[in-house]
Amino acid sequence: MLLMDKPDHKYLPKLTVLLLFCVAVLVVKDVLTALFDQDAASIRVYEDAFRAIRHRHVKAVEATDLLYTSVRAMVQSLKDPHSEFLPPPAQKQLEEAQSGKSAEFVGVGVELEVKDKQIIVVAPIEGTPAHKAGIQPRDIIVEVDGQKIEGLSSKELVVKIRGPKGTQVTLGIQRPGHDGLLSFTLTREKIEVPHVRSDMLEGKIGRLRISSFPSTTSDKVAQEIKKLRAKQLAALVIDLRFNPGGYLDEAVKVADQFLSEGVIVSVKGRQKREDKVYKAKKDGTLPDFPVVVLVDRGTASASEVLTAALQENGRAKVVGTETFGKGVVGRDFPLADGSGLMLTVAEYHTPKGHMIEKKGIQPDVNSDGPPDVQLEEAVKLLREALTAR
Repeated sequence: MLLMDKPDHKYLPKLTVLLLFCVAVLVVKDVLTALFDQDAASIRVYEDAFRAIRHRHVKAVEATDLLYTSVRAMVQSLKDPHSEFLPPPAQKQLEEAQSGKSAEFVGVGVELEVKDKQIIVVAPIEGTPAHKAGIQPRDIIVEVDGQKIEGLSSKELVVKIRGPKGTQVTLGIQRPGHDGLLSFTLTREKIEVPHVRSDMLEGKIGRLRISSFPSTTSDKVAQEIKKLRAKQLAALVIDLRFNPGGYLDEAVKVADQFLSEGVIVSVKGRQKREDKVYKAKKDGTLPDFPVVVLVDRGTASASEVLTAALQENGRAKVVGTETFGKGVVGRDFPLADGSGLMLTVAEYHTPKGHMIEKKGIQPDVNSDGPPDVQLEEAVKLLREALTAR
């Protein structure tokens, strides 16, 4: 009789795990293969259509025109106002802005975005030709120098608006609630953006003006607050009106200067690698003096993140109007010919879990009056807070 060893049961769990791992690898491989095959099949259809139109249509068509039109159509199918195709000039401009080479530029000073196929003013930059002329947040640009701009991305429109210093550009604008077309003729200037500045108001109340969030913002905020504290700062107005945003990390660092604990903002994307929760750290927190944040319809993106972080953590009151409602993370994807894609990859959520996108931040004290009246409301709140101490 043939004798066999008894099975060694202590090895069975390891064998089971190994088998399950192998099965999982095969399943994942099959899923990925199916996805790649699906993409490949779609690309083959596109190639067939491209060649047929390029070589067989009765009228000659440039390959670049076909390519760019089809890519724009793909982006438009997303129905996302923040995702757009950038032809080479706009892509180059974006890369220069990200590298800091265009901190000074020649234009009219207006931040734009595409919404419902319209190019909307997010905010004119304070002190620029657009701001001085009276262009407002949520104005709709429909013409440049008498030409319709339908179908352009916001970045392509910026290329049209910019030009040599001292030359003029005329913008045709539709304003919600206003009949007819408004015309603004602006002289292009070198735009030198004063991102952060401060001054003392009455009764030891300081004002910190942040106009955008480039890469040096948090350091400059710390420097300006140090100056204010040397002047016996007792309460602070943070003015974020007409602030179109900028780098998320800078807004987080500024919020962290005022908060010792709690969530500042959560970023949530389709892919888990885009998810991140930013929390305040205790080190380096400023003294607990009263703070009021001033906002308006031009307060957007990173400035909304800062506003919500201070408001929902109970660190500041907010005065002004509902903010713009731009709360997404965009990522640039350069393409081989120098063009690029700007795609939304994640969304901002406030400390209490509210989405910023299309909703904005609601003020604690609604003030839709002139800028001076809004500032007076903020100062009044701070006076009351100081009296109550």
